[in-house]
Order: sequence, then structure tokens, then C-alpha cells
Amino acid sequence: MIPAIRGATPGAPPSTPAILTLMWTASPVGPAAADTAPTVYVIEAGTARGASNVAVVETEGTEVTYSTPMPNGTFYVRVKARNACGTSPSSPEAVTRVTGSAAGGKPNPVILLETVRTVRERLGGTNFIRVMGQVRNGWRASEASFIEVTATFEGPDGKAVGTKATYVNGSSRRLKSSRIVTDTVLEPTATGCFFMFADFPATAQVPSVGLVVTSSASYETEPLRGRVRVESAILQQADGFGDLTVSGQMKNSGDSLTYFNEIWTEAKDAEGKVLECDATYVKGSSVALEAGIATRTGLDPAEVGVFRNSTEAVLASVNGLRHWINWDERDRRRPAAATPLYRALRQRAAAVLETDEQTSSPQERVDVRDALRREVQSIEHRLTSP
Repeated sequence: MIPAIRGATPGAPPSTPAILTLMWTASPVGPAAADTAPTVYVIEAGTARGASNVAVVETEGTEVTYSTPMPNGTFYVRVKARNACGTSPSSPEAVTRVTGSAAGGKPNPVILLETVRTVRERLGGTNFIRVMGQVRNGWRASEASFIEVTATFEGPDGKAVGTKATYVNGSSRRLKSSRIVTDTVLEPTATGCFFMFADFPATAQVPSVGLVVTSSASYETEPLRGRVRVESAILQQADGFGDLTVSGQMKNSGDSLTYFNEIWTEAKDAEGKVLECDATYVKGSSVALEAGIATRTGLDPAEVGVFRNSTEAVLASVNGLRHWINWDERDRRRPAAATPLYRALRQRAAAVLETDEQTSSPQERVDVRDALRREVQSIEHRLTSP
């Protein structure tokens, strides 16, 4: 098992936030289980009794434990059960006093959750290792972006035999300086997922993996103007190999064109471990962007497009799914400060990510996203540095 490791912000004193873990007893279920069973729990936290000015968050399904990084302070926490019929009264209020932690705001107290899964496979003369997990931004934290998870792969003697890093997948917002849209943002209380790959010769022994999560300096962002939603119920099916496929429709419910519309799928098993963290683009209209970049993922206002994501998660092992939508849109203020490398990587990403999953591997999709994000972070850093 890989333990959660506290985060640090480059260029600032190490941030070692306290981690608050809440646990509660599941709500009793009556004779009509389908009517009385909760579908989610709602956690409310405030700085005074009965207040909810710190956080109001929903659990991922019916899990009865929740962990979050916390800044210094005294907090009052309650839990409610919720289903389609309504919300229960609050649990008895718990009080926690946090000291010796990171201050609220900057640096961002992001943490790696204990949902990490490591999968090892040997094919021919190569050992393949896949690492999946989640990162959470804290209550009363500042917005975090370009969060990296770095894996150190260790041999039997405890010495490093390789490292690999990847960005956490979050929501989309526009960077204020470069005007480029990044999909790496975790707002306070938000959770993102990651998926990384590494390979070693079959003769190499790699029994352990250590993970560290780091958050960038807090770049200022602003929300996108568009609105995109799932139009119908998402269909979950098994393909011919028993793996999960997710399909449905996506609609532009705003008043302006959106493109690079995609839906993320995060799957977890009965133990809460991550099985999948991948996205697929919608099949929409053709859009010609600047510098010769073209995409078939556009949605005009009121337009509906279809999507289908073939995952590598075995459907029989899936116990919970989470989805969110990201997109890009034209800036009404000024063109983005794109570099030639950014344009080339954006074109490459469009070519790889818009193909069917059968023609691009999960590792190829992760690598092309990370390369593009790394260049976007570099552009924003140059524009915001003194």
C-alpha cells in the first residue's frame, strides 16, 4: 500500500498540512431499502456551531470516510445522509482544533489520497507498471493548478531505479496572463485523478513505488463563460472483453461555441481504489482555430454531440463512477499568448485525443496531455515572473 504523502509548493517553505479524516456510521436502512438508503453523504463544516462557511461537500457515493488537508483553526463538522427523497437531519456536531499545520490560502495544502492502485504486468521482455490515484485540495485553500505527482520506483535494495511524473487531471479555467485554458485546476475541496505509466526490463525488480505530490505557485485563473452538460443518462456497458464502456450525449447549453469538449471518467472499486482515470472527446462539429489547428470536437449553442469511452476497467470490478466535463472556448478579450511549441503540441494532442481509443494507447494520451500542460505552465510562468 502506498501511503498519502503531504505536499509541498516549490519556491516556498515546505507545506505540511494536517490531514483531517472523518469517519461515521452508515445511515440505517429500513424495510424499503431502495427508498431509504442514502446515495451520498453531505459534509458541512464551519468556524462556529451550526455554520457551513468552510465547506459543504458531497462524498463520492456512500463511502463513510473522508480525508482532507486542513489549515490551522477550529472547525465544527456535521454529516447528513441524502437520497432522491431528501436530506436527513445532521449528525451530532464534531469539533476539531488544528494547530501546527499550513496556513489557509497559499501555499496550497494538496494531499495524495489513499485511493492509489499500482498494477504490474509483464509482456515479452518488459515490465509495465501503472499507477492511478487521487489528489484533493483542502478546505479554505486557494485554487491549485499544475499539480504534479512524481513516482520514484525502487529496487529491492531501496535504491531508485527510475522516476516518472504526471499532472493531475482537474477542471478547466482560463489563465489570466497567457489567456490559455488549462485543465489542471483544483478549486478548494475539489478532487482530481491521475494515471501514470512506466516500463522496465523484465529482469528488473521494482517492488515498491513512492509518490510525492507538489502544487505549483498559484496562478490566477478565471472561469469559462460557456456551459456544457451531459444531455442524457450516461450508459455503462461491458465490451467484448468485459471492460467498461461509457457513452452518452453532451450538449452546449450556453450562447457561444465551445470546442475540445470532453468528459472525464474516474472509476473506483469496492475498496475505493482507482481503476480508471481517462477522458474522451465528443464527436461534434469541425472548427478551424488559429495557426492551422483544426478539431472535430466543436459544439455550437444548443448543439448535441455523442461520446463513447472504452476504458480498461473491468466492469464487474467497478463500484463507483465520477464524471466531469471540460472544454475550451475563444477568449473575448484578446488572443492567447501561444508559442510555436504550444501550437505544435496542441495540434499533436488534437490528432491523438480525437482518434478512437483503439488507435491510441492510454499511455500515449497521458504523455501528449502532459507535454501540452508542461508548455502551458512554462508560458504562464514566464509571463507572471518578476
